[in-house]
Amino acid sequence: PASIDRAAWRMVAESPGFAGVISAAEAELAREMRAWDDEAYLDFSRSGERGRGEEMIRARGRRLMRLMWAELVEDAGRFVPAIEATLRELVRQRSWVLPAHDAKLLNFDGRPNVDLVSATDAFQYAQVVHLLGEKLDADLRREVAAQVERRVFAPVRRMVAGENTGGVDWLRRTHNWNAVCLAGVTGAALGLVESREERAWFVAVAEIYGGNYLAGFTDDGYCSEGVGYYNYGFGYFIALRHTLYQATGGRFDLFANPVTRQIALYPDRMEMLPGVFAAFSDCKFDQRPRDHWAEYARRALRTGPARLGTADLVRPDNLVFTPLLLELAREVAHPQNTPTARPEPRSWFPDAQVLVMRPAPGSVGGLALTIKGGHNAEHHNHNDVGSYAVG
Repeated sequence: PASIDRAAWRMVAESPGFAGVISAAEAELAREMRAWDDEAYLDFSRSGERGRGEEMIRARGRRLMRLMWAELVEDAGRFVPAIEATLRELVRQRSWVLPAHDAKLLNFDGRPNVDLVSATDAFQYAQVVHLLGEKLDADLRREVAAQVERRVFAPVRRMVAGENTGGVDWLRRTHNWNAVCLAGVTGAALGLVESREERAWFVAVAEIYGGNYLAGFTDDGYCSEGVGYYNYGFGYFIALRHTLYQATGGRFDLFANPVTRQIALYPDRMEMLPGVFAAFSDCKFDQRPRDHWAEYARRALRTGPARLGTADLVRPDNLVFTPLLLELAREVAHPQNTPTARPEPRSWFPDAQVLVMRPAPGSVGGLALTIKGGHNAEHHNHNDVGSYAVG
């Protein structure tokens, strides 16, 4: 489409992070798309086994992403027929949600509700339509919009109205589902809904109900779900912020909230030593916040110099995050009015009762320590009261 910056995509094509996208897409062309498998999907409802059904769904989705990145960097139309066939298969598949989120088989039986995967897939399908535009068959573009309406937008309208949605109601939850699903639904609506009033309605839903996700943090910005869930939930909150900021020309900024600002700076405030974080709550011992979310917050809030280069950011991710990271890479390459900041020797989260102590700036060696008090009535808490980490 005319709106796509071809010069920017040529730069992307030459970056190390995208070096393998053409060969990966060619490999997809050489094999059949992973078939939908009812039996794999039904594993969870029958035995509680998640693996086979989830891998089947994810393999089908990976094919679309690999074909898309290759077409965007090559821009020759070579991958478009396969993209169309893949997208048509995906939007027609029996269920868009993970089997573990469909234990009652409502989606499997044609009564859709919205989960983490269906919401974010809807955003990705909207991105395909936007990025390829008239390269895509017009009937397929209409079918994508109709399927997203039936499987995502209509169920969300019922949720807002308080109707029965099969026990799914992430709008009113205070954990990562709220942020992830709102980001997916809002991005899809802004990309696919023709009515300006309808788009505004979905934006209003994001503004009103997104506050529930923020309520899952303490006012000091501490994430009780742990570093891993911060990456996931707040990563999609960043995507929501970015989408709304762009759509309103910067007039609506979810980071304007003082509490959100503290949450956005959580990675820098929780870092004990470079790359070292306390493994509280539900995460692995070596888990850390994703560097690009910390970098996004630094750039948006102007809290310090860039720590990442463009090569760290220009890499294929999913169809929600990669366009966002490419814009961040452009900003990192041309910083404006960026302050020089050094980490404070200590960070204190008074509401969560978490204290992070670091070696003083400029010191050689020294001890780093993170201590957690508080209570155990938290999301994904692992009886963390009294835990500590030494670095």
